[in-house]
Amino acid sequence: MYNLLVIQGQDKDEWQRNQGRMYERDNFLERVFQRTDEAISNQFKKASGEPDFGALVKLPCLFTYEESRVPAYIGWIIKVEVHRRSLRIEYYIPDVYPRLELDSQRVFDALGLGNMRPIGTTHWAVKDIDLFEAIVRLFYTSGK
Repeated sequence: MYNLLVIQGQDKDEWQRNQGRMYERDNFLERVFQRTDEAISNQFKKASGEPDFGALVKLPCLFTYEESRVPAYIGWIIKVEVHRRSLRIEYYIPDVYPRLELDSQRVFDALGLGNMRPIGTTHWAVKDIDLFEAIVRLFYTSGK
């Protein structure tokens, strides 16, 4: 499984620019588990129904943007703080992982995104796909 964090970005390096500090997104809390199968989201909820961020941060993350044909970055969430209706997220995008281009149906299918072109609105989803296995398959079959 992996976290998918999608934002509307003014430019396409917003995720890289803001890593290593607490990055705040307004109204993001109400968008956690959007486009997530209910059975999966239930695995990551506390008894109160709130997201269990302690469990979610153990999953790798794909950081990307709302539009079509956009870059996606592989990384890890370090810490999440709830601040009213917004989330403060500290995360890290290691240089050792390849940057992905979400530019074909083959890539969308491999990552469990289906027909999400454009990816849609700002949201935090959890996908039942082994992110690293999918990436190896994508690069191996593409000849990169």
